[in-house]
Amino acid sequence: MQRNVITGSEFVLYDINQQPVAYSKNCALSLKQSLIDISTKDSDSWNDSMAGNRDWNISFDGLVSYNDGFDVGFFTDKMLSGEPFFIKFGVIQANFDYSYWGETVIESISLNSKLNDVCSYEGKLVGVGDLKSTNVGSPEQNGYLKVESDPIFRGSPAFSITNQNKINWNEANSKIIQSNEFSTSDNRVTLTTILKDGSKYTSGFNYNLTSYYNKNQTDTKIATAQEAADTANQLLLDIAADYKLSAGEKPNVLKEWQIISDEKPKLEEQAITYGVEILDYDISFTELDIYLKPLLVDLSITSDIVPVQFRSFFRKYYDQKILLLKAISEATKSYVDNIQFGLRNYFINGDRSKFINSVVPELLQEGNFLLNSEFAISFLAKSTSNTLLTLYFEGRSGVEFIIDEEWRRYSGVFKTGDSSKLFSFIPISVTSDQSFPYSMPVNLNYGIEMKDIMIVAGNKPIDFTHAPEDFYDLISSAKHEAILVSNDYAEAQKKLAITTANAYADGKITDVEQIQIDLANQNLVAIKAYSDSQDLYSRTIAAAYADGKITAEEQKRINAVQSSLDASKAYAEAQKQLAVVTSNAFADGIVTAEEARAIADAQLKLATAKAYAEAQAAKVRGELIVIIDNSIAVSTANLIAKYTAAINVANTAALNSAQADATNKADAAKAASILSAKTYTNAQAAYEREVAIANADGKITQEERARIFQAQNNLEAAKADATNKANAAAAYGQAATDLHNALVGNLRDLAYQDVVEVGKLGTTIVSGGYIKGTLLDVEYIKASIINAEYINALVTTSNTLQTSASGKRIVISGLNNNMIFYDQDNHESLRIDSNIDSGQAGNPLGGIKMNTPAGDTAYCSGNGFFANGSGMQFLSSTVGVATNASVVGLLRYRNNDSSGISAAVVGVDQSTGGSSKSYAGYFNGKVKITNGIEVSTGQEGINATQDIRVGGDAFYRMTWVNGLLVSSTRN
Repeated sequence: MQRNVITGSEFVLYDINQQPVAYSKNCALSLKQSLIDISTKDSDSWNDSMAGNRDWNISFDGLVSYNDGFDVGFFTDKMLSGEPFFIKFGVIQANFDYSYWGETVIESISLNSKLNDVCSYEGKLVGVGDLKSTNVGSPEQNGYLKVESDPIFRGSPAFSITNQNKINWNEANSKIIQSNEFSTSDNRVTLTTILKDGSKYTSGFNYNLTSYYNKNQTDTKIATAQEAADTANQLLLDIAADYKLSAGEKPNVLKEWQIISDEKPKLEEQAITYGVEILDYDISFTELDIYLKPLLVDLSITSDIVPVQFRSFFRKYYDQKILLLKAISEATKSYVDNIQFGLRNYFINGDRSKFINSVVPELLQEGNFLLNSEFAISFLAKSTSNTLLTLYFEGRSGVEFIIDEEWRRYSGVFKTGDSSKLFSFIPISVTSDQSFPYSMPVNLNYGIEMKDIMIVAGNKPIDFTHAPEDFYDLISSAKHEAILVSNDYAEAQKKLAITTANAYADGKITDVEQIQIDLANQNLVAIKAYSDSQDLYSRTIAAAYADGKITAEEQKRINAVQSSLDASKAYAEAQKQLAVVTSNAFADGIVTAEEARAIADAQLKLATAKAYAEAQAAKVRGELIVIIDNSIAVSTANLIAKYTAAINVANTAALNSAQADATNKADAAKAASILSAKTYTNAQAAYEREVAIANADGKITQEERARIFQAQNNLEAAKADATNKANAAAAYGQAATDLHNALVGNLRDLAYQDVVEVGKLGTTIVSGGYIKGTLLDVEYIKASIINAEYINALVTTSNTLQTSASGKRIVISGLNNNMIFYDQDNHESLRIDSNIDSGQAGNPLGGIKMNTPAGDTAYCSGNGFFANGSGMQFLSSTVGVATNASVVGLLRYRNNDSSGISAAVVGVDQSTGGSSKSYAGYFNGKVKITNGIEVSTGQEGINATQDIRVGGDAFYRMTWVNGLLVSSTRN
């Protein structure tokens, strides 16, 4: 019997481009699956298991060579960089690929060198994620592999492949999908499938992906904000630490304020677009503006600040900003979730081609169909030779189609039963030229290609639209682009900051450092230009989509802006390349002639790209800005009236609050000045009194001279203090006047101006569905989305959070790992602690400690319940008990149930192990029973004999009959 046995020389390790590893000797693939034990009593004493996690790895070895492409150098480079990479393992020949492939990382690589022997290497790759397989075999290979497993052919001659079989297979192989692409225009999304032979097939559906894009953009920015937010908060914390805002610190604060001011209109525009309330956010912005203006009037002087107050204004703003961002995110999510898709397509990825050539049922899709329901199907299909196709749901009769050789749409109606599995197959037809026996599962003479599959509930087939699940795949590339833009901008900001800081570290800037700073600035400018082009592109799309359709003129504008965007991107890439070339050249401190030529070449390319980008931008900006502004102004005009009155009210409240605050400060300074003046007057009187006493007898002793000197010093100090307080009072009074005037000027017409700014070009447009890539850039995020200062207001000590500064409150300590409840009198009433008790081996046990106002204490842990104790830890005899009893307590109150029973100690001995004595109840000390003892079961007297030991070795054997003590014998 003929076999298709594969030799080891054919099974090879390849890279993802199907290049075999150089000088390979051995390789092995190992797959492992862990099993989860699910044996139960129902397993009848047999082990029962289910599949758990799987993993795979590839071990390999070979001869060392370099510069041979896929060689040992490739593996060592990947090892050092830590990069994952794709690998293939199997047989790859012309028109044949039978292999396994997946992503791997290198676990180990070793090079061996022996005397008088060739150098060798060996290594191991560990799979990252799943292992995939490819079985695209030639007719010969597929036939032989089937022969190996099919009992019908065992012992029979091997099948002989005809030339026509090979031609048919090669033609089918040329139809393998090479790539899938999609593009959008108006409300239409078009998908293009490119096959291996270069032919293209297109399909499309009507839908606007605006809100999906908005939601993903906003969520991406919020998710990447934490690091920059922490940096900004630490900066503000350091600035306020010494109660001073120095001249050196003011530029940093001014920069943060400028970031906040620049981003405010963009945030408000997004909020207006989705109908999110902005009043609280606007109030917090205005209050911060009022607080900072007097501090930043003169940047050359040091100003006094109160740290808590300084941080609180920023904290309030940051808090409102993150609330606004979350509200915008939720609003976009709500919009997306409420989208109605119309008639839902139940077939996922229906636009992708399905190839059917099996004469036994193959699963098309499972799990997405309603059970016991009627469905209508429509699809495009063609076959190699007028082939019969059967589609059916498991357990039900299906529907048949005769598929001809040209693309045509087919439709039909069928039903699901108790299963949601949809199958397809080609009923076998034996003809004179049929080369395979009828039971062969692959029919190479017949094949069908299906696409644009649409399955809807009911009995009316309709044209193809995507299933809701398909939209998430379509927007993934847009989301990926947003992440890349955000990361590039963040990295440029970070590099500029680091470069500048390093340059100034030694107090002087060298020529090389100045070049590095200039390059970092230029890189930031280039990325900003790219970002601006994206912004203009977004606004162009928004204006075009405003009326729900795109005209030819609008499409022309979009194309022009797209060209500008591409040019800006090229400019940013050229700037980045110049920075890399220059940095490499200066790395060793010496610029060689070759490096100088590389720098000059990069500069030339940059100049060309920049000039082209500027030219493209100039072509589109003038006309488009006017058109876009008008479109946006129309959409925002109706919102201006709504917010003007509310913002005026908020600004007036802020003005009154600031006026009152300034007046209070002036009054306080005035009172301090008066008090200081009184102190000065008293000091002057004391001085004069000491002088008079000293001169009373006509001579001044040494002691009297010392008292006069002390009084004189007190007088001078009081005078200086009074002068300072008076000057401060005057300054506060003037500051109050200046602040009032500044506020009046600042807030005049502010509400209207702020809302009108929403319609200006400088803001980011969300309506229409596109968010600028730098919408939440690092400079904006540095204002702290997740505000550490806000958290500091809740935290009183390190790792501590409390609900109030005093009185009735809850304090959570991360350091001590406990939670303490206080009453209104600041007394601890309840404590939950992970270390309130200890186990028998000394390990900590969690528990609860409860206190009454009278000072009584009760503990509860895994050891039991202890009332009025000083702690547990297996209580010593010093507190009356040496035990690990279940309950230790003092009975204070009787229960109100006349038929119930109250007891100070209740216990049941359920112990079975250990060497110590065990009792249901134990008392170390005197036990006094004043009202007798009762031993009973329920209300019935019992018969029992018990030995009672009271000290020493002697004991009394006591006998009860029907609950009455009848004898007591000493033993």
